[in-house]
Amino acid sequence: MKLFNFLLGSALSIHPFTSEAPTTQNPDKCQNIHIVYGSHNKNNKLKFISETSALVQYDVKYSSEASHDVRTDAYIGFLQFFVGKCGNDFLQAMVDHRVSFSFLDKTEYYTTDHFARYKENGNWSKSVIQFNAKGLPPAPVHHRNQIQNGGGDRPHLGTKRSDRYMLQINGLDQVDWTGVNKLECLYGAKSASAPEDYSGEDFTYCALNNN
Repeated sequence: MKLFNFLLGSALSIHPFTSEAPTTQNPDKCQNIHIVYGSHNKNNKLKFISETSALVQYDVKYSSEASHDVRTDAYIGFLQFFVGKCGNDFLQAMVDHRVSFSFLDKTEYYTTDHFARYKENGNWSKSVIQFNAKGLPPAPVHHRNQIQNGGGDRPHLGTKRSDRYMLQINGLDQVDWTGVNKLECLYGAKSASAPEDYSGEDFTYCALNNN
């Protein structure tokens, strides 16, 4: 019943994800965005899977050195998948519409501008999707401090050390998984974040080339 209520309560929080990023980018704009990259998070977990879809828990790590706090602030998010875990066909499927992504939370906390990008680099090839977290509305300082310290009435998923969301990945049956472990791919991506600049620009080029 608890699971049913969670999924039902999240139904209106699903944001379909397609891939419509332009093929060319101005690399100069990457100088204006500071992307904080996280390592593979042990809290990434595959929750449910079917022949066509999966639900995966992902964390975006908090960094005390960043100018934004992913636990409470609005931010631009990125999720990178790698050819070594996923194979080239999955990476290509992210940008040719065979695979789509939806972000779920307790509320409609995430939005997307449908940006995804693939970078061919042999054994280091990767693809990335971009999304946006809305951040918490203005609140008393003590309430924000409670959330940052892992307590209080948390209005969205998260922990003391991270923001958290559920990622629904659709179209798994449209991918050739030969030579890779599908499950390891689905929970093996890495998160990154940057301060929200409210420009609505596509920064996937920067996410793929700044690290």
